[in-house]
Amino acid sequence: MADERNINESVRQLVEQPGQWFTKYQSMIIDYTIHFVIAVIILIIGIMIANFINRTLNGVMKRRKLDPMVSQFFASIIKYAILAFVVVAALSQLGIQTTSFVAIIGAAGLAVGLALQNSLSNFASGVLLILFRPFQVNDYVELGGAEGKVRDLQIFSTTLLTSDGKIIIIPNSKIVSNNLVNYSTEPNRRLQLSINVAVASDIDTVKNILTDVVNSNNKVIKELGINVRLNNVTSSAMEFVIFTWATNANFGSLKYDLLESIKQELDKNNIKTA
Repeated sequence: MADERNINESVRQLVEQPGQWFTKYQSMIIDYTIHFVIAVIILIIGIMIANFINRTLNGVMKRRKLDPMVSQFFASIIKYAILAFVVVAALSQLGIQTTSFVAIIGAAGLAVGLALQNSLSNFASGVLLILFRPFQVNDYVELGGAEGKVRDLQIFSTTLLTSDGKIIIIPNSKIVSNNLVNYSTEPNRRLQLSINVAVASDIDTVKNILTDVVNSNNKVIKELGINVRLNNVTSSAMEFVIFTWATNANFGSLKYDLLESIKQELDKNNIKTA
């Protein structure tokens, strides 16, 4: 009988202990349950807001015809920044100290930023180039110490195709930090040529020959003016300069056409080049 009573007592204690434990910690359990539900609600609402802002920003930047790579990047940054804030807020509801967590994230971000300093500089420069568009694809430009036609503009670098068929890839930070010359922005370009002839040559004769050669070329935009002047005189030569205008498409060929025609006309008139 004693053993049976002990068994019954043990069973009773086992049955009563959970109830006693719940009664003892009831307020704490309810409190944690409430905070857990609030944390879940914060996470759900935060994720919904982050996704909504991400879609909205993508739509706005798409309507403004910004580069898709840039718009997606910025929208993603804002989305994950909101999510990080939401996670911290949810953890705070659960009573978890987030100060150290935020400090760790900040330190990690700083370390990544320092490690990717050059890449981030190129990225920021690429964003500026895409936003302000100082040049377009197929423009003929001089930038980063190179010259050629823009073949591609990426977020980290710009690719040029030179006149002799070389591909040059230039970091965008180098472009932004240096002078940029765009030869394609305006439809016309001024051509300047220097012609040296023997010092004994007649000035007016040389000027007339040069002027006639330029006037006879149909690639010259005569409405913008033609100017031929004596620029310099040395003991052995006179330097004449020619200023004239051509379209971007005709600029390169006009230079060679004029040089060939000028040499032929000078030879016909027995004027020696120097």
